[in-house]
Amino acid sequence: MPAGRGLTTGALEATCPVCGTAMTAGEGTIPDEVAGLPVTLVGLTVYRCTRCGQVEPVVEEWMSLLCAIAGALIHKRIRLAPEEIRFLRRALALSKSDLADGLDTTPQTVARWEHGDEPISPPADRRLRLMVVADATTGHSRLGGVIRGDLSLDRLMEIDDAAPPARVPLRLARDARGWRLSWAAC
Repeated sequence: MPAGRGLTTGALEATCPVCGTAMTAGEGTIPDEVAGLPVTLVGLTVYRCTRCGQVEPVVEEWMSLLCAIAGALIHKRIRLAPEEIRFLRRALALSKSDLADGLDTTPQTVARWEHGDEPISPPADRRLRLMVVADATTGHSRLGGVIRGDLSLDRLMEIDDAAPPARVPLRLARDARGWRLSWAAC
């Protein structure tokens, strides 16, 4: 999704990938999916076809968006949902086996977490969040950017272990510094 899916663009022009008609550019807010997670993106360039109604978003600063999503996920107050675990693992560029090694578990357990067959344990949830922070603070971060916000020990202790893991709806907006969380039910 870094550019429109199949969209042909010029300076301020675009051709619809469905019907070939010229599209008009504007700013928009759209629900979409980023790396397997449903998110709402605010203030991005959106091309709309005047003939067939096709809508094509253009996401700029892709790595900033991934870092904003990762930052929102590590700060939520309930355990990570299956899609969120998968997102963070992929953002860290880890295989299931590599993540399992880092969390002192098995690749099969990671697969069960990611498929929703078994909830992630509270200690593994906290360690995964810390792995994301540790990765973002290294000079050669896999996430390619800085995770905004501090993940303190107090914040980790606020995670409700009794609540079942649940996906949090995310709404992100782009400003001069990149993508930022504009709303989440954390």
